[in-house]
Amino acid sequence: MLMKCLPAAILITGLLYIFFIPEEPLIIKIMFKVIPMLLILLYACTNVGRRIVTNP
Repeated sequence: MLMKCLPAAILITGLLYIFFIPEEPLIIKIMFKVIPMLLILLYACTNVGRRIVTNP
């Protein structure tokens, strides 16, 4: 269940960082920059063994 929601969480946190996080409180800006990066790494680590097989 969590793995199905992970791409949506990456998209939402990335959009929040780009459009809604203010410049001034630097710690909040850094936190919202790190969260999407950690989610992307988690998604990549969970999908290491999966391969898409196409028919030639």
